[in-house]
Amino acid sequence: MGYTMVHELGHLLIGAGRLPSGVMRAALSRKELDALNCRHLKFSKAERHAILRKPQMRVNSGPSVH
Repeated sequence: MGYTMVHELGHLLIGAGRLPSGVMRAALSRKELDALNCRHLKFSKAERHAILRKPQMRVNSGPSVH
């Protein structure tokens, strides 16, 4: 369940789409399930950068005016 939550939070922070490896992949193979059980499955480097950029983009854009 934790993996699913992290995956879905990734969609909120990164956006739609899937990658061939890491937490945002569409399906898990036996190898990834084993990594998940050992807590070795992580966001890829590109995913981490996208996640870290998101809050910074909000700060730089300033308050929204309606």
